[in-house]
Amino acid sequence: MEAQQLEDIQALEKKYGSLSQVPEDNEKLLKLRKSFSRSYQDIPISETLKRSVTENSLHRIKVAARNVGEQGRKEIVKLLKEGYTSTEICTNFGYNTSAISGVRKIYHIEARPHFMYELRKNGKPVFYAQTIGQVRDFTDYQPIRTHYTAYRYIKEELSEQGYVLTRGYYNWRCIPKNCLVNFSKGEDMFLMKKGDVKFDN
Repeated sequence: MEAQQLEDIQALEKKYGSLSQVPEDNEKLLKLRKSFSRSYQDIPISETLKRSVTENSLHRIKVAARNVGEQGRKEIVKLLKEGYTSTEICTNFGYNTSAISGVRKIYHIEARPHFMYELRKNGKPVFYAQTIGQVRDFTDYQPIRTHYTAYRYIKEELSEQGYVLTRGYYNWRCIPKNCLVNFSKGEDMFLMKKGDVKFDN
């Protein structure tokens, strides 16, 4: 908030008792609205003050998204679509998490999945999964005993079939285009090549 905006708010509060009591056609109030945001200038101050906590949170992240500028919003959209997480964007590119959340909401960017398991054969990645159960299903792994469903047993068994199973954190952008991925989207499960996966935005 700029010093002039603060002075104007204080002057209005001194004269009217609170911003919600200021007449809607007050010239200083209209200028204040324009100075804060062109997008929200038509919202009466009295309505703004009545917003719920959730609405205020949404308002804050939209303002934060607006404050990074057009170039910043474009970069955040690009990074989100490439599969970077909010934390990675914040840490590596310096945008705050409110701005990232705001951009995600404004542009309706669907979160890209990440995976915990990578399966390789002949040195090449062939499959990425979010759960060990998906790995078992993909390889038709049949445990010798009930407790042999743990990661280390599956890893040992699959190595005999020529697979190398590793557990880690695999982002969408790191996965080769023609690899199979198994992930959930809403209540649906998908097993398809990365290049065939389409997101709403």
